[in-house]
Amino acid sequence: MVEIAYKLINISDKKTSMRLAKEEWDAVDMICNRECVKRDSLIDLIDINKNEQMGLTYAVRLFSIIYFEDLLINKSCQTYSSKKIKPMSPVFRAIRSIF
Repeated sequence: MVEIAYKLINISDKKTSMRLAKEEWDAVDMICNRECVKRDSLIDLIDINKNEQMGLTYAVRLFSIIYFEDLLINKSCQTYSSKKIKPMSPVFRAIRSIF
């Protein structure tokens, strides 16, 4: 059974709530820990950069999928690459993909 959790967040200095499955919140928290960013800051960044027609909850879900997909793809590419090119952070590549 999927556990849904409401969390209070600050978006552009305004309090609001967001509803995601526990696993989705866990994914957002993993991204925040990996990138050393606070959850509210990441969600605010997603909100600012998302397509205007896209809801925030949808954008956060899409961002998380793109972020982890990017990590997986670039990790496998880096493993076999002989070049030492440091790729742009997955956060910014994922942000670019949601607008």
